[in-house]
Amino acid sequence: MKILYCSTIFPYPPDSGGRAEMMSFIQGLIDGGHEVTLLTYGNEEKAERADEIDCTVEFAGPFPELRASTLVKEMTSTDPLPVVKCRMDRYIQKVRQLLQDDYDVLHVHGLQTSFVISDISTDVPVVLRLANIKSEVAATRAAFEPIHRRLYAKYQAKKLRRYESRMTEEADLTLAISDPDARDLSARSSGRVDTLLPGVRIEEYEQTSYSEGGKSIVFFGSMSYDPNIIGAEWLVNEVFPLVQAEHPTAEIHIVGGGPDPRVKRLDNVDGVSVEGFVEDLHSRVRQADISVVPIKTGSGINMKTLHSMALGMPIVSTSFGVRGIPGKPNEEFLTGDSTEEFADQLNLLLSDQELQEEIGDMARETIIECSDYRGQAVRAVEKYRQLQKSEM
Repeated sequence: MKILYCSTIFPYPPDSGGRAEMMSFIQGLIDGGHEVTLLTYGNEEKAERADEIDCTVEFAGPFPELRASTLVKEMTSTDPLPVVKCRMDRYIQKVRQLLQDDYDVLHVHGLQTSFVISDISTDVPVVLRLANIKSEVAATRAAFEPIHRRLYAKYQAKKLRRYESRMTEEADLTLAISDPDARDLSARSSGRVDTLLPGVRIEEYEQTSYSEGGKSIVFFGSMSYDPNIIGAEWLVNEVFPLVQAEHPTAEIHIVGGGPDPRVKRLDNVDGVSVEGFVEDLHSRVRQADISVVPIKTGSGINMKTLHSMALGMPIVSTSFGVRGIPGKPNEEFLTGDSTEEFADQLNLLLSDQELQEEIGDMARETIIECSDYRGQAVRAVEKYRQLQKSEM
């Protein structure tokens, strides 16, 4: 098949969950013998790295800056801020230009790219891929924000919810990243919705070597992302003191690019290290003994959970952090939602190396069995072909 893959995000390097999921999906399509053209935003630095992706890459200029005029425009638009910010005439013109060639599918990645659906008229089947439900992210985040930010988050949540329903109806098919997300969209839209779980390139994940008596805990991800910021603050300020009471030598390492000032401040806490971006994320995560996913807001699937499972890391997570993940609590991961429950699970793992190994090994086996990126691409192409038949 010939696929035009539209995204506002350049996926290389795959140093965040979203970029890694995109790279795995695109590579799976390519390995399956399909022809992929990626259209994205990017500056000269990104353009120089386009050869790192095994497909044709087209750029629609640099990523748009957030300006005061953008915020004013959003206030008078029915579209939410992520869409208003990313919609640019130069991107739309590039899509129209590319569609003059014969493509079998127009794949639109992410709600922020969905302006393509309403701005482009085409006979090519249009598939919308949603890595999460942004309205749910905004709504759940509101509970953790100061009052002025809480009101804005609630406003955005309502706007996003209406927009998501509209885009789901305008697309020929929406591929949610998890079953809970698919059920949510289906309940409020007449559009065609299905689930496509993310894939992992397991050969890129060397299994963790377990160290006896280790007390190192790692939390990784994009540290400018609100759910990760909220999770990091909760982990350090509320959970960690209960862990230190039982394990005084325990350490928390917060790893990920662009740490927000709220995350940077956590570096001042004894036993906590905020490390920012690292070139080889997998190697850094494997140096720890336990991976944590202290996510209390959001939707979709937490790619950090899948990546930790692929590395064979023992995991402690909230229910949010393992939502839609293949696996069961107390088998592939441990879960706790309250401060005390999360700390208790961490203390249990820190005290039991055998349990660490059992959970880590089972998690990796589950990923190998259920989440191979090639299988994800095969399932996606099957859905593309079904869509083509229904359009004929």
